[in-house]
Amino acid sequence: MNNFTLFDTSFAKARSLTSMAQQAVPFLIKNGPLVIVEDIRDLESVRVFSSTPLSKLFQDITNAGKLSNFTFLNLSRFNKDIPEILALDDVVIDAKFIPNTPVPAQLQKCWVNITPITSIKDSYNGSLNVSDAAAFASMIVRAAIVQSYNDSTSAWLNPRLATVVIESYAMTISHVLRQAFTLGFEEEKFVQTLFAAYFAQMLGDSNAPLKVPPMLMRCTFLGSAADILGRLEQIEQYRENRGEDILHPIKICNILSQCGPERMKKFVPTMLYRFMSSSSLDSQTMMIAVDYPAYWVFQMLRVASGYKNPVMSNVIKLNTKMKTQLNGFAMELQSSNQILNKLNRG
Repeated sequence: MNNFTLFDTSFAKARSLTSMAQQAVPFLIKNGPLVIVEDIRDLESVRVFSSTPLSKLFQDITNAGKLSNFTFLNLSRFNKDIPEILALDDVVIDAKFIPNTPVPAQLQKCWVNITPITSIKDSYNGSLNVSDAAAFASMIVRAAIVQSYNDSTSAWLNPRLATVVIESYAMTISHVLRQAFTLGFEEEKFVQTLFAAYFAQMLGDSNAPLKVPPMLMRCTFLGSAADILGRLEQIEQYRENRGEDILHPIKICNILSQCGPERMKKFVPTMLYRFMSSSSLDSQTMMIAVDYPAYWVFQMLRVASGYKNPVMSNVIKLNTKMKTQLNGFAMELQSSNQILNKLNRG
């Protein structure tokens, strides 16, 4: 599915991000000369002296001249109030997809606010000094992943990479719910299958059937094809349009409260998002990632590059196979240029 953006997530709806983004557009149109970075040569010269999948992907993006795919904002010279959304560090606004809003071509990119990590090193020429290269690299890679996902007109990642993403997502959520509700083996597999089905829908071709997404049948960690189909049959009566509907996490939570284990009868969607964002570290990012594959993949890449995310890292620590898969995934994501090749807005 390729028509789902950050604005469609539960987090965005709860925080009214659409209206906030809509309000930011006229601000940037009016104040563009003051806050939009036109000369990005200083940014193109930034180097990260580490060798991780994230830093390598960042360097690939820079070396390929792809920074022009983003709109860079430096608000340090603006001394009045700014739109709130521009100060939300965990939110990547892809202005091409702001709903019901005409956006000038120059702004139809992912916005990257570099104010916190830059300073003017030459006031006469306006040249920039990036004080935190690692943070800058992370911003760029996250924006690149978001933009490439949003622009994909067919399957975003190849089936091998997509399958690893689905497994990471389903295994992480089922691990969290297993701890919360003391799930048995078959109960956990049922939970895994429903969440895997959602990401299989989101990572599959836009024309693929939704009732049994083809990508799901590649997920051998769920068991046999008969096992997967049997679990989907159990929830058929709770689905819409004869099963040709999106199994959004909110819907899955409601289904689990109706036909899941007795211990989950009082399970509601807010519990899922709370469990997945229980740590103050990355809480907003993880809430978005529950709904949005681009953010989940970004988190996978960060963890593979040494970042400690409490929810994801704990699962990987307990699963040697997943750690191996994650490392292989991160290296292939970088080396295959599947993100890089989809950056075509510059």
